[in-house]
Amino acid sequence: MQRLWNWLMALGVSMFCGIILIAIAVGAIIPKVINPIAGPFVCKNGTLQITQNTTSYRPGESDTWTTDTCVDSATGNQQDVSLQTTLAAGVIYGLIIFGISAIAIIWLNFWNKYIKKSSS
Repeated sequence: MQRLWNWLMALGVSMFCGIILIAIAVGAIIPKVINPIAGPFVCKNGTLQITQNTTSYRPGESDTWTTDTCVDSATGNQQDVSLQTTLAAGVIYGLIIFGISAIAIIWLNFWNKYIKKSSS
């Protein structure tokens, strides 16, 4: 039962890192990180367009926000899919992080159990 909780905790940490750290934080700085990952899942019948808008309301201060829009290739209708794009990319990046972590954990357990023991 303890192993199950360890794996679930690793999955939770991976999802947090994927959604918060990569999809939101890195996606805000480099929006093109999200497009190739989330585009096929969020915008199946069209293209995903990422637009950055910057406004300046006082000298020396500016505000930048990103809008993800799905443009239907048949009708040309546009729909804001910013939340769906961030969540889809975050889950995918989280699963990638979990996969890498799982391989590392399995390798470390193998190393500690068999290789380190045989060298002693």
